[in-house]
Amino acid sequence: MARPRIRSAIVFCSMALACCANPDGASLPEAAVDLRPSPNRSATVRSILPASWTRPRIVEITTSPAGATLDLFYLRGNVQLRFLSTEAPARVVIPARLDATRRDVVLVRATLDGYRVAEQVIESRAARERHAIELEALPNRIERFAFRDLGGRATLLFATREPLRFQLHDEADGFRILLPETALADEARTMFDGLASELVARIEPIPIGEDLVIRVTLRSDAEDHGLPLRGRRWRNPADDSNGFAIDVGATIGDVDRVARLRAALAAVSVSEVSGCALAWERSVRSSLDPTSLARALGPSARDGDAAFRHEAMRRLGELVPDSVVRSTTGATYRVDREIEAMAASSVASEVVGHLALLRSASSHLADPEHRGETLRGLLAPGFAVLEWNAISDEAERSEQRCRAPTAAH
Repeated sequence: MARPRIRSAIVFCSMALACCANPDGASLPEAAVDLRPSPNRSATVRSILPASWTRPRIVEITTSPAGATLDLFYLRGNVQLRFLSTEAPARVVIPARLDATRRDVVLVRATLDGYRVAEQVIESRAARERHAIELEALPNRIERFAFRDLGGRATLLFATREPLRFQLHDEADGFRILLPETALADEARTMFDGLASELVARIEPIPIGEDLVIRVTLRSDAEDHGLPLRGRRWRNPADDSNGFAIDVGATIGDVDRVARLRAALAAVSVSEVSGCALAWERSVRSSLDPTSLARALGPSARDGDAAFRHEAMRRLGELVPDSVVRSTTGATYRVDREIEAMAASSVASEVVGHLALLRSASSHLADPEHRGETLRGLLAPGFAVLEWNAISDEAERSEQRCRAPTAAH
């Protein structure tokens, strides 16, 4: 009679070992993440309880909006037993009720750019099948970003939904701007790609929790000069917009910079604002949104270079007959008279020859590698680099087609 008992004991032990190797008796569901710590109940106890207590459970966690990063902590009291990170929506496997205690909870931390960090605590034993987390948008957002590097001074312009606090911090190779509780609009995010100028090597937005850091890397030769930084805010009552600007480099009234800008304007010739140069200008003007072009060249540009734009209009008057410039609407202005020069400057985006003049001036201000960026900053500071390059390339082709018949003769 001893042998049957031994055989039964061997079979029971084999079953127990198999149960311990896979205590829940089921494989993980597809596309699920496993948050279960090691089981802590014996196979004997497991075998006498109903499946509702011994099977692992699946909790579906969603966020609104979707796509948030989920940090999942399995805690027993104050002790962390397991951690993993995934993306919402997620199917999470948690222990069977048998393996959970009353102190077991799942702490879910959801983070998504542009939204406040949200947390939810799920009691392990009482977990529902579905848990939804509503994310709250951050109180402020950068709606638009523009950049201009002109004659030894770079300006970063930010348009925001609400008045904004910001902090400037020096770094070894540049500086960073800390914007508390601030998001970055998708439209503004693309503006930073490929951005580089004579002074600035790279501008990188970095979301950190609920804050946004704008990291600006200066070129080594610019950093060696210890360029000063200045921050300023504004509010536009007309459209109820807010914003701030960071200026890097020479001040607005810097004598050397003013002389450099004037020399660049003086170097512009008649041929660069007439003939086929206007084919280039017409192509650029037709490709740019009139409102954004007017914003870039008008008095609301907020880059501190209103005097330069005014002098550019006066220089255009010296290159056309009788100092009379005309607009695309047919209006004429005699810009050797101050009041008419001011009127023409207020509609600079419409003045024929003005864009071509700025193109020529930018070629005298920047080295060949960065002339395109200098011109983009003058005419389209709110356009992404790749978008501007496409506009510029098409304008160059228009000018070449204009010159082709002349070249053939």
